[in-house]
Amino acid sequence: ATSGFPVREALWQASICQRSGGTKVRDAARKQPNVLATVTPLLVKRRREGAAIGGSVMDSVFMVSSGLITSIDSTGKRNWNLDTDSRWPALAQEGAHAQQPLPSLTLLQPTPDGEPLILALGEWHATLVSLS
Repeated sequence: ATSGFPVREALWQASICQRSGGTKVRDAARKQPNVLATVTPLLVKRRREGAAIGGSVMDSVFMVSSGLITSIDSTGKRNWNLDTDSRWPALAQEGAHAQQPLPSLTLLQPTPDGEPLILALGEWHATLVSLS
């Protein structure tokens, strides 16, 4: 992550395309195995462990076209990642612009005091992710 545009400084650097076991995502776009696309990341408020009431940090949640969702904390450390079926083709087929999927990550707050959920939309699948 960087600060500002144009970039002034690097805040942290982390891989969002690597599973916890260390293997890189290789089957992202079936015909173009080394090409990945991303959606706009989410900022998710998380209560800091051991902090007083109101003590929270913001995590960044990313999704790549292979369906991999990754949460990174404010220092660049990976919190978790999840391999989902919410995939989409990273490259548009020629002449198919009107039929392109619109993948996204959305933060849902079912109740005011409830735990937020993440809705991940791919081309054919939707995944609901609990943060607890």
